[in-house]
Amino acid sequence: MRTINLMIALFTAVTLLTSCDKDDNDVQETTKRQFGIFKVLKDNKTVEMNGDIRTKTLQDFNELQQKYPNIKTINIKNCGGSLDDIANLKLSFKVHQSGINIHLNG
Repeated sequence: MRTINLMIALFTAVTLLTSCDKDDNDVQETTKRQFGIFKVLKDNKTVEMNGDIRTKTLQDFNELQQKYPNIKTINIKNCGGSLDDIANLKLSFKVHQSGINIHLNG
């Protein structure tokens, strides 16, 4: 009986540690793919956009494009607008120049 209890405790500990490690890896992976209001999806070609365009948004997009140069589509899920119209225009021009498609989720 003691052996069975020990085996159950060991199995439980290994399962918990493994699942915690996986969650940590998922969080780290998401963090690597997050650039301000942009999140690169696992296909490495699609970006989700959530949030208002701010002064730093263009810088975030430039960093995203350096790390993920094959972006083809931006899915705008939630964007209330622009808090910096100059940054908005520069970002829009950059997206257009890059030939990236925009998809509005409604």
